[in-house]
Amino acid sequence: MAISFLGLAQEISGTGWKLTDSDNDKIIILFEEDKHFTFLNVLMQSGNTGEVYSKEEDTWTLEGGNIIISFNNGYRICSGKLNGTGDYIWGTWVNKNGESGNWSAKLIEF
Repeated sequence: MAISFLGLAQEISGTGWKLTDSDNDKIIILFEEDKHFTFLNVLMQSGNTGEVYSKEEDTWTLEGGNIIISFNNGYRICSGKLNGTGDYIWGTWVNKNGESGNWSAKLIEF
């Protein structure tokens, strides 16, 4: 009997994802149960490669397969859609400077 990831619960807390955006920035993001997240800058155009962030201002919500990821009190917002198998997310991002683009993320499987 096959049960999809979303069939059990539409929940991503406790999971890690490889996220890439249209600026070619790459991060590892860990969704925590308290609706905050921790992330590691793997490759950043800004030069902050290798830095880990975990702040109360970094939050996420997931409802009906739609995800909102808010970095630094909404400085950058990523909105996206979780696929039916629960292992891929894609969407758009915008920041307070008016810059925007696309992003996608793959579930890290162990």
